[in-house]
Amino acid sequence: MVKSTATHKTVEEEGLNDEADSGSVSGEVLSPQDPGPLFDEMLDPNPKHSPLLPERYPMGDLFVCELVDIVLKSDMASLEYPFYSLTKKPDRNPRRFEHDGRWIEFRPSIKGLPTIYDKDLLIYAISHIMREKQRSGKTPKTIVIDPYHFLSYTNRPTGGRDYEALVDSIERLEGTRYRTNVKTGGFEHDEWFGLFERVKMKTRRTPKGGLRPERLEVTISDWTMEAIRADEVLTLHRDYWRLRRPIERRVYEIIRKHCGQQDGWSIGVDKLHRKSGSQATRREFRRKLHEVVNDNHLPDYDVYIENDILHATSRQDFLDSHSASNKIATGRAKKNDLQSSSEEGSGQELGRQIASQLRRMQISADGYDAAKKEAPGWDIYFIEDEWRTWIGKRAQSALIGADPESAIDLVPRKPDAAFIGFCKNWFKTRGKPE
Repeated sequence: MVKSTATHKTVEEEGLNDEADSGSVSGEVLSPQDPGPLFDEMLDPNPKHSPLLPERYPMGDLFVCELVDIVLKSDMASLEYPFYSLTKKPDRNPRRFEHDGRWIEFRPSIKGLPTIYDKDLLIYAISHIMREKQRSGKTPKTIVIDPYHFLSYTNRPTGGRDYEALVDSIERLEGTRYRTNVKTGGFEHDEWFGLFERVKMKTRRTPKGGLRPERLEVTISDWTMEAIRADEVLTLHRDYWRLRRPIERRVYEIIRKHCGQQDGWSIGVDKLHRKSGSQATRREFRRKLHEVVNDNHLPDYDVYIENDILHATSRQDFLDSHSASNKIATGRAKKNDLQSSSEEGSGQELGRQIASQLRRMQISADGYDAAKKEAPGWDIYFIEDEWRTWIGKRAQSALIGADPESAIDLVPRKPDAAFIGFCKNWFKTRGKPE
């Protein structure tokens, strides 16, 4: 078992519940006294507030030894498909989602479907399990969570109402049942399941007579564990916790899943509407999507809309952090301080070419599968980051060496084969993770 460590509004009130009870149905605008019940997730009564939630704990509480090395991880399936509600009101209606041959059936809990803010608890749990997997190769299904550390790490207030909101989140996550043909770990699970299989909560009595959770013992569903064991997870930016509106989080998730480390990615607005799972009308969805584009504060990506298509482009710092090519691209690839400006310019141009090739270098699904077999027990995406860093450093050394032109040849022309070979050598040198 792994132990994790971690007068105001709750985060839902600042984000999810910030949005007004008004909407439109079939093009008809409803008054605030006659709210559309499913469209409140798209509306914001205070458009002048800061688009991002404040960073509540830039120092101090996050300097807990067991939290500082946690990297945010989400399962790929819930980035791709809408397992979470985008509305603040209890959504108790059973429904079925279908898209491109994949389907999800929802049987809500008595408190409704889990919201996209409830997902924070699952992300937190997955992140801890993935850290343990990287450290020891083990994937514990049950972990212990300190509620205070969870609230702090996810950028939430830590007052009494926030603990109450956490309990509500647990009830929705544990109580809602799903049935789906969305695969995790290569398998379909034809059964009704909850995202949490079991939650045990230790509480204490507050001075006012209420109960406050002090310790959570959370058991993850088999469906989610299959994704973790198969490394079907992606890293999220820490500012994910600061995204104020549900639609922002959902758009970021979809872009993160599909764009990844590519230079860019595009999707039609109507298709994005379907994939988001939003129950808003087409008109309202498009209006709020334009607000997201105008704010343009999604982590890692710039977004714009052209001809009814949303375009996402990876920011340079995000690409650099994954390809370790920033030193090449910033013009530090020069032979020495006495180079002529023409030689330096030539070296910088060559560096930019190499950086571009590194960004475009992609591993296929079959390549990942083969690489996992060569390095059993390891986080294949962690090894990929190490591989890209290694290539970048070799190319940088070549650029400042006697034969800069040779640097271009260090970028693999067959990425799958090169990565598989790297994983084989990695495992040969290090063996199974401790």
